[in-house]
Amino acid sequence: MTWALAATVAGLEDSPKKDLQEIASLASTILSYQNYRKFYDPEKKLLHGTIQYDPLTQVWSGDKTYYLNDMFEGTMAVLWGVLNGQIPEEAWDNLAIPTTEYMTASREKITTLTGFRSSFQEHWALAYLPFMDSALGPLYQNYLYTQADHARKNRLPGFLSTAYDPKGVYRQMGIPAIACNPVDRSDVGVFFATAMGMLISPVVGASWLSEFYQFNDFVTPYGALESVGRDGYADIFTADAKGMTLLAASGGVVEESIKYMQERPVPKKQISMYVKMIELLHAKFKQMLVERNHEPMYLPTQPYPAPTEDTLEVKILPLADPGPVYNVSDHLQSGHLHGKNVRSVGLPTLEQDVAPGKPFAFEYEIPAYFEYFDQWAFRGTYIDRAVSISDMRYLSVTIPTRSDPASFEIELKSDGITLAAAVIDTTKPGILSEDGQYKTLVHTLEPIPEASYKPFNYIGVALHDPRYLLSKSGAHDRKGTIHLQNISLSKSEISSGAAAVAQQGPEEFEVFRFWRPTHGGLPFHKNEAKSLLHFAGGKGWRGGYIPYTNLSKFNYLYLRVRNTEEGCNCFYIELKHEGDPLIHQFKIPIHVPPDRKWHVFEIAIPEGIQKTFNYFALSDPYAPFDLGAILLSQIPVAIPSIEPVALPETGKKPLECAYRPCVSNET
Repeated sequence: MTWALAATVAGLEDSPKKDLQEIASLASTILSYQNYRKFYDPEKKLLHGTIQYDPLTQVWSGDKTYYLNDMFEGTMAVLWGVLNGQIPEEAWDNLAIPTTEYMTASREKITTLTGFRSSFQEHWALAYLPFMDSALGPLYQNYLYTQADHARKNRLPGFLSTAYDPKGVYRQMGIPAIACNPVDRSDVGVFFATAMGMLISPVVGASWLSEFYQFNDFVTPYGALESVGRDGYADIFTADAKGMTLLAASGGVVEESIKYMQERPVPKKQISMYVKMIELLHAKFKQMLVERNHEPMYLPTQPYPAPTEDTLEVKILPLADPGPVYNVSDHLQSGHLHGKNVRSVGLPTLEQDVAPGKPFAFEYEIPAYFEYFDQWAFRGTYIDRAVSISDMRYLSVTIPTRSDPASFEIELKSDGITLAAAVIDTTKPGILSEDGQYKTLVHTLEPIPEASYKPFNYIGVALHDPRYLLSKSGAHDRKGTIHLQNISLSKSEISSGAAAVAQQGPEEFEVFRFWRPTHGGLPFHKNEAKSLLHFAGGKGWRGGYIPYTNLSKFNYLYLRVRNTEEGCNCFYIELKHEGDPLIHQFKIPIHVPPDRKWHVFEIAIPEGIQKTFNYFALSDPYAPFDLGAILLSQIPVAIPSIEPVALPETGKKPLECAYRPCVSNET
């Protein structure tokens, strides 16, 4: 973002148009606050990749193992800090630049960069900085050669990068032969990665990109898809992939970055940032030769491999069936420091402690004075083998018998979509191990319908906002330790006694706690003290997402509403899957009697709803009102004077909130 802002300044600051000058001025103001000094570790003489510390106590709570210590994406932060005098030059000098030799299809040995996973996205910097103008240029040319050679040998239409694969799973993809870490896949052509080839060689990159555009069924009315492999297409569109495709295909903003640097000196030095940049890049080339013990670089003698005419054949395959039992713990993927308000057990920070076959454990602490959206804790990681869990019916979690009393949610996800979840209460009885040290809690699962075609590839453990727990708050709601000795899924009971202790899913789901009405223009405000939302009257709507919810599990929806002015009231509600209505094709009108009492309205949920519920909206209230609850329930709620709501007649669009606000809900 910092270099993008610099390119914006350089590209617009000399414009004769005042509005463009104002944009440049705004970007320049933002840049003045971009200070990387706080990331610098004076002991390691490197930049931290992330900073997480308690803003009140200044105690570090996040990871301290992630440093910018290589020549990948982090180079942009390091170079900005050095060129602007914010960090010592040692932060650049200490970036390793390992190389390796790759054997081409024509049996030539060429020298290229050793990648973290040899994924093209590791080289975002090429779109912003003049690496190709330096002595490092041949290394990147060889990297492009390697990508093209690998793609041609494997009949891929394009190059490799971490991206969504044909199963819709975010995978760490790269070329194993030049990667220093294991890759998830190396058999997928990624479109934006292919476009990035143009940042190294416009001619070679364009030749591959144009051929990729011709690949069968790859281009849609919305543009090119994310990737393609033998097992299908990734019909996913992401802003970063589309943005990088356009940026790379148009040559990046290297010229704008050069202009910015040429016109600005390095602080306290009589040299432009651009001259200093080239010096730093040449110094890195010399460092590379030293690290190679002055062994020469090997360059190819053959032309760049061209796209193959015999590209792979796509055969869309079903999701992998994991069998009757799938041990999740055996497939935990290392290398992902995903967490919030958590740390490694016994340590002050979050470290790389997730490994396949090992316990999944962490400490959590949720400070009460954090902002509203920080009142939760989370730890998660990817699964190294994505599988279908649509037929899984039991989740088994083994924990120490003497675990801290805690209630947490295990989320089984396909990237950001929760396929199934279970709330685990460590105080519940379980199946004891032979030595009595552990107990296994068994929870029933009901995966959402999307689980039939979306693979399980991510597991998260979440502790929700203690202020909204259904049970009485306790000491361990904000601080404690979670230790999961083993996590597994099964299609049937794991033992004869499992069904007897299986915890059923919750009979109720309080949607109100998770709904954030961020969409629409209807005025509203949240009353934190009373935990309610107040909406103004008049034309307009408010909507927002909720966690993916299997609506077929519930039979009733309840709303708790009261007027805040005299007279009757009426407004509409909608339950949706994205833009598709779920309960009724039209909005459902809610009529509120002419008083200021709380009223509870009941809506029966029809059977046979296949799509998941993930969006709630209300609109066009006749008068202002308070909303105090949105509840899904399997059984009728035992509250006196519940007011049932009849669904509108099929094919008849309801208009009563505008013309007949005082009619009964049952008419």
